[in-house]
Amino acid sequence: MQNLERFYGPNAGYVQELYERYQQDPASVDAATRATFDSWTAEDAGIIASPPGTGPVPAKPVPAEDHEDTPAYSRTQVVKIVAASTYAHAIREKGHLGAHLDPLGSEPIGDPALLPETYGLSQADLAQLSPRVVGGHSAEGAENALEAIAALKRMYSGTISYEFDQVKSSDERRWLRDAVGLDLYHRDPKVADARKLLKRLTQVEVFERYIHQNYTGQKRFSIEGIDMLVPMLDEIISGAIDSETKEVVIGMAHRGRLNVLAHVLGKPYGAILAEFAHSKHEEGVPLTDSFGFGWTGDVKYHLGAEHLFGEGAAIDLNVILSPNPSHLEFVNPVIGAWRVPHKRFAPSRALHYKM
Repeated sequence: MQNLERFYGPNAGYVQELYERYQQDPASVDAATRATFDSWTAEDAGIIASPPGTGPVPAKPVPAEDHEDTPAYSRTQVVKIVAASTYAHAIREKGHLGAHLDPLGSEPIGDPALLPETYGLSQADLAQLSPRVVGGHSAEGAENALEAIAALKRMYSGTISYEFDQVKSSDERRWLRDAVGLDLYHRDPKVADARKLLKRLTQVEVFERYIHQNYTGQKRFSIEGIDMLVPMLDEIISGAIDSETKEVVIGMAHRGRLNVLAHVLGKPYGAILAEFAHSKHEEGVPLTDSFGFGWTGDVKYHLGAEHLFGEGAAIDLNVILSPNPSHLEFVNPVIGAWRVPHKRFAPSRALHYKM
């Protein structure tokens, strides 16, 4: 151990326990730990922030004979450090409970773990602590823990929420935290993008309303409640084209499938409405262009489709929505539909050739 800045969360709690034992009986900890605690000062450890307008005090070597005269951390300081670190961890873990996700402005449910008072902290306490107590990307550029906590709240309790502490892989959790901390996938909204999104959502909503009003009582599994699925798939497909992915296989349950068929796969409205009217293909609902929808006679919300984005030699991406004749199993067919052609026809190609 060299500096307390290396420790946070459970590790900081362990250091606090060691330090309390050291204060009661220095001989109760090992020699290396005792030597570290002997040399601790607020400035040397870099935990107590420097007063405004002053720089950090340079660390000076402490002669062995002067150890007993070196001021150590007080118990109160260590408790505040551990509390701030625990508070930061709670924001990363439960910040989604304080995120403002309702466009109508209702307040989030919140959680006591997201309040500094829960840990016996005030803003003045946080202003006296180094941002390194908070750690992570939020500490970069911050002058103290108060600023780092504010940055952390903007990341985890803004208008986007994140919840990935249940991810078992530590590497995956670290990647996700870096993606959040570095704003890798955050875009400043533009007016043109907002209008484009509004137009897309209007298409989604009007389609559902039309079917509801004209085919009342027919089973369809509407997209209501997950309207953003279509714009999200738009973004995924756009990213797949940018990354030169050649084929995307989509699997989904029944809810929203008709809307995805119409607006993502480009299935003609006429073909979908003909299924509601129980019309047959040969009676005047042609399937043209690059759309492969088939005509199996199955119910409309079980059907899949295939669509080529691009024309002729300039085809950029083939998107397949796998059929789903089951209410429950919609993962296995996708895995099979992806693996078989990939292994048989493209085993030497990069994994991102298909997704």
